[in-house]
Amino acid sequence: MNTTEIASDPDLDAMARIMAGLEPASSAPEAWKTIAASAAFAAHKQQLGASFSRAEKSRLSIMKQWSAEELADVCKEANDLFYPFSGPDIMTAHAIFPCAKDYIMIGLEPAGIPPALGNMNEAVRARYFAAVRNSLGSILNYSFFRTNDMRDDFRGVLDGLTPILMVFLAREGNELVAARVATMLPDGTISERDPKKAPSAEERKAEATGVPGIRFYFKDVKDGRLKTVTYFSVDISDTGLANRAFFLETIGRTGTYTTYLKSASYLMHRDSFSKIRSFILDNSDHVIQDDSGMPLAFFPEAKWNRSFYGMYTQPIPLFASRYQPDLRAIYKDPVKNGVKKLPFGTGYNFKEGDSHLLVARKKK
Repeated sequence: MNTTEIASDPDLDAMARIMAGLEPASSAPEAWKTIAASAAFAAHKQQLGASFSRAEKSRLSIMKQWSAEELADVCKEANDLFYPFSGPDIMTAHAIFPCAKDYIMIGLEPAGIPPALGNMNEAVRARYFAAVRNSLGSILNYSFFRTNDMRDDFRGVLDGLTPILMVFLAREGNELVAARVATMLPDGTISERDPKKAPSAEERKAEATGVPGIRFYFKDVKDGRLKTVTYFSVDISDTGLANRAFFLETIGRTGTYTTYLKSASYLMHRDSFSKIRSFILDNSDHVIQDDSGMPLAFFPEAKWNRSFYGMYTQPIPLFASRYQPDLRAIYKDPVKNGVKKLPFGTGYNFKEGDSHLLVARKKK
């Protein structure tokens, strides 16, 4: 990927800021400043700003500090971040792993494309803003997206999760440079095209054979580096990957990853998700996860240095059958096992004091 050839799209960054309830930059095109002066935007800015302020104070700022202290060695290796079962949660990924250059995210929800926000009248735009706020309720309040709610949100007004990726990138202070429809093709290449332009017949035919997604190029708020976040919409169960072996093969060519797993529905506890589980274990230098990722048994002490944080008692009732006695035994004796405090809530047991994380570092 030659990032030097990526042309900046000032409308994209201005639109993302508007959608995120932020004033457009002084250099933004005048049309976006006019939208920012509207009553619909004023209400959106106030309501969404209050929600993000609460999340930043109660969780995000604490996550960032924890990461700086506990994952400093992980950041030094500067691996790309692999975040399957993520939905659009680039916000948490960027907060905990700000050092990653490229973020690869996977979910079942459609990707969509950036909206034509500038072409909407104020009434339609107000409904769009309300849909953005509604879709963010669970992640800002509870630290995870509700899958069924996402399916409703992203197949309705929002037309995919791209708008939420834009909001999160903008709220983290990053500058959005460009958006591209990204399709991983069976030959192991990733095609990109401008979402503002309709695909040609040739592009449409090629995209029909591949894995669809969206890619954003953005300048990171911390160091100004050009980075990417790419979201692919694909079923990564063994059945879903049966005719898409090229998907994991292509991702694996990049090198080793830091993998993050949160609120992953315990899918990799099942043999029907053995391919993605094996891929992560084989291709990750580090895995940071809650118990909904992979069972502790897949991280034997002979192969992994394991650090435990927070408190694990049992899964929420919906996933009660995924209780892990060996993980509970670790937390029953925190002094002996060196369990450290986790100063924020995360995952399904999202309240501080009920949450936990495992940081597994592969032994060299």
